[in-house]
Amino acid sequence: MRRALLVILFLIATPLLAQNSDAKGSKPVLESELKPAKAAPGEAVTFRVTVLVPTFMPEPMEFPELDQPNLSITTPERSSVPISKQVNGGSWSGIMRDYRVQALAPGTYTLGGGSVKVTYIDPDTNTPVEVSLPIAPARLVVTVPPEAAGLKPFIAASDLTLEQTIDGHSEGIRAGDSFSRTVTATITGSTARQIPPILDDATVDGLSAYPQSPEAGDQGDTGTRVEKITYVAEGAARGKLPAASIRWYDLDDQRVKTTVLEAVPVSAKGAIPLSRMSLAQWLYLLTAIALAALALYRWGLPWYRKQREEYLERKTLRPAATLDKLKRACRAQDYSALTSAVEEWRRRSGGQVDQLHAGLLAIGASRYAGTASEKTDAWNNMATIIHQLSQGSSVQVTALPALNP
Repeated sequence: MRRALLVILFLIATPLLAQNSDAKGSKPVLESELKPAKAAPGEAVTFRVTVLVPTFMPEPMEFPELDQPNLSITTPERSSVPISKQVNGGSWSGIMRDYRVQALAPGTYTLGGGSVKVTYIDPDTNTPVEVSLPIAPARLVVTVPPEAAGLKPFIAASDLTLEQTIDGHSEGIRAGDSFSRTVTATITGSTARQIPPILDDATVDGLSAYPQSPEAGDQGDTGTRVEKITYVAEGAARGKLPAASIRWYDLDDQRVKTTVLEAVPVSAKGAIPLSRMSLAQWLYLLTAIALAALALYRWGLPWYRKQREEYLERKTLRPAATLDKLKRACRAQDYSALTSAVEEWRRRSGGQVDQLHAGLLAIGASRYAGTASEKTDAWNNMATIIHQLSQGSSVQVTALPALNP
């Protein structure tokens, strides 16, 4: 950008070396101007600094910083532009810079007073020469207009608007739900530093507020301030988030105006009892649950297992189950299983134990000293006993002949 500016200045000033012989020996000049010299707090004024040389400037100038307390001084886009002007009958070239000045409080302020270093080509020697040009002081008087004498804080602007957005639902929510309220203030013809805080932490009972840090900035003659608060429902709530308003002085209409932000209705359903418990109550409840679980694991589970085992044992020791064991052992001619089944039947007091023992003894005797037919008869006799047991009738045991008479 600076190189392009130097090229423009060079093109403007080159003819002067050949044409303006009467300009030789002239020195650069600096002019400053403040418009208007009176303003209201926040109202923008322009402080203009113009530097002219009889030839051209091979190096860019360094303008001073004018910042001071209670003043907002900025350089708008394209605040520095090249110019040409007739001086003593000749065409001089230079740079014009505009400062945008806004006072934040009433008072009298002095602008300028510094100096600008300028390097230019001397028309007599055609060599670069550096000079320091002082900036004449300019006085800015800032007062509150009589129409806004009672306005506190004083805010002056061409326009000021308030907008709000609700992210989520503020009505019909439940405990634990949340929503956010975002407010954007836009001021025209002034700076965002003039905008006061808009929202506060005031809220509805049953609702907690969590504000974020506000964001503010300027762009040209417009400033914005953004505030955001997140609300969390902690119980039953019903009411409205408070409205907000800003009173300000309209520089165009020269009267005080009020910009209003509407209230936000809020309703939340009551929480279930558990959600209203305090932290200590939650700790007591969790401790009780943990102790109950430990007791169940330590004593309840073994008791359950024992009861189940006894139930299964009772189930297997039922007469019908034992009778099935007797039948299976007899069909398989399994003497060992039959002996166990007979003993189990005895423990169950199923009746006719003597007949079973007699049949069992006959089978035992036939196993060691009986013939094949005797063994068969002994097992058949036991099958008859077991069959009659299942019929619920008495059994007459057939005595076997003596073995090896």
